[in-house]
Amino acid sequence: LHSLLVNDRINDLTAVFRSTTSPEPSAVLGCQDRAVRVLDGSEITYEGAVDGPVLTLCPFSFAGAPAASALSRFNLLEPAPPAPVQQRGAGKAAAAELLYGTENGIFGQLLLDENQMRRGW
Repeated sequence: LHSLLVNDRINDLTAVFRSTTSPEPSAVLGCQDRAVRVLDGSEITYEGAVDGPVLTLCPFSFAGAPAASALSRFNLLEPAPPAPVQQRGAGKAAAAELLYGTENGIFGQLLLDENQMRRGW
């Protein structure tokens, strides 16, 4: 069981598998202070600024259709297999895709893998 005290308002929470070898998903927080934070256990692994207060986060499947919530796929008694990852061309690392929406109407994409979080388009 993990916990973390965040000194900001959390507007949305979701979970993503950052790789096919991840035994459990990473929690992703969308916060009022214009930050997206990725957690592993009780540690903030990545923190990135976006262009407005985050209202919604959505993991997205790589076949182009919305993914089921990562939390609903993760059964504590019998873990589901990790979500698929997408190869972004030769030599590029696989990444989980996360879409976000902000209070000021901005829509964006973040790509997460085991080593980094970066903006998509």
